[in-house]
Amino acid sequence: MQYKKLEGQSNYWKAAMLGTIFLFMFSSFNSAANLIAFLYKEANYDDLGVISLFSLYAAFGVSSVFAPNISALFNPKYVMFFSSFGYTLYLSCGIIVFQCKDHGVQDGICSKGILYIIVILCAVVNGICASTLWVSQPWYITSISTNETRGKYFGIFWALMQSSQIVGNVLGLVLVQLSPLLYFLVMTIVCGISGFSFLLLPSTFEKAQEVKSVKEKLRGIYVIISSRKMRPMLLYYYFAGTIVAFYTGFLYKLIAASQPEDQSQELTGKRQAYVFIILGVFEFISGICSGYISDRVNRYMVATASTIIVELALIVSIISYYTESYTLCFISGALWGTSDCLVANMTMVITTTLFPDQIEAFAIRAIMTSFATSVMLIFSILIPNQIIYLLIVVFIELLTNISTSKLGVVNEKPNEIRL
Repeated sequence: MQYKKLEGQSNYWKAAMLGTIFLFMFSSFNSAANLIAFLYKEANYDDLGVISLFSLYAAFGVSSVFAPNISALFNPKYVMFFSSFGYTLYLSCGIIVFQCKDHGVQDGICSKGILYIIVILCAVVNGICASTLWVSQPWYITSISTNETRGKYFGIFWALMQSSQIVGNVLGLVLVQLSPLLYFLVMTIVCGISGFSFLLLPSTFEKAQEVKSVKEKLRGIYVIISSRKMRPMLLYYYFAGTIVAFYTGFLYKLIAASQPEDQSQELTGKRQAYVFIILGVFEFISGICSGYISDRVNRYMVATASTIIVELALIVSIISYYTESYTLCFISGALWGTSDCLVANMTMVITTTLFPDQIEAFAIRAIMTSFATSVMLIFSILIPNQIIYLLIVVFIELLTNISTSKLGVVNEKPNEIRL
């Protein structure tokens, strides 16, 4: 399945426009993903935040198998528009949770059992919508770029999108102090308005061939997964999801452990936001730099280098765990932000390099990253010993480093894979 490319000599502004929409939309979602485990736990809903994120990413992974078929039927900007409703729905659950908490109601819709069901169901809907969003997004960027400019375009997108970590956490820092209910209300509104902005994207997409059946799509996914080129990438995709799981479901624990036991939860939450703001700043820097570097340096070498940055992040995190140093949490956040955007960008760029015009490859990326995120999030709940969790991430990093080093010696050409 292919689309005609958008007209025009330079499409930088189109990549920037898409990145800006994602910036505002994910200022809401990323901020909530970073804080939801902490906020729900403080509201006496135990691990509901982490469980909902696990449900979201599990649904994301499963539904990504069918996402290419949906994305192939419609213009990507419309797919992204409708997909945004899932994010708005998930964020709105926070309004219900804190309405119940603030009014001290624990029966009916506010009973713990029903609230769990509502939040988890909305998380699943969000996960399904995320699968179509994240298959359509790289397909849109691919359509407006060439192989020579692809890294730069993806870099522009990721730099703007990951700046949501800065904007979202600054908003969180201010709004959570006023009221968690107000925080979720504002974030839900921002996410909803951002979703409608997808309709403003310039687009002249036309289907160039018939849409394949689900059976043919599944066969296409199997063929790509079985190819020699894809094998090293599978672990790299998993690695990308592991990074997301670390800073959304575990980094806050390291920050909390570095704070005095008698410190107020309000101040602890504020200090967590400071670290995530730094994480966002380095996400932006990484996006800009990785975009230009990947168009000028061997992309497979950059992928291998990204695993080394994660190794440094892990070393600092382990030292932070033992020393309970808040200063090291900032360094850890900076390294995780750098590696997250770099790895996310490189998985996109390399995928489009190895599998041009094959939307199924984006689905495979979404499946592996979401599966990794859900698995590592549930590990963060089930494994009480934090050092064991850190060692598991170290093991994944070492395997990924070995795997990415083989990318450059793959001998198959992109057009050797036929669906």
